[in-house]
Amino acid sequence: MDEIIEDLQRILSALDDAGQSMAAIKVAEAIDFLERDGAILQANQDAKSDNEN
Repeated sequence: MDEIIEDLQRILSALDDAGQSMAAIKVAEAIDFLERDGAILQANQDAKSDNEN
């Protein structure tokens, strides 16, 4: 997941440099979604581990 976010951040930077603000906004939204989704998945895994112990 981290590699995907890093790739999207590079794309975001390139779009921003090229003046493609609408596309950059969409990529930024995708990054935000993946970061939140990753945090939720991690919290669920942590809770599952706690329940097993």
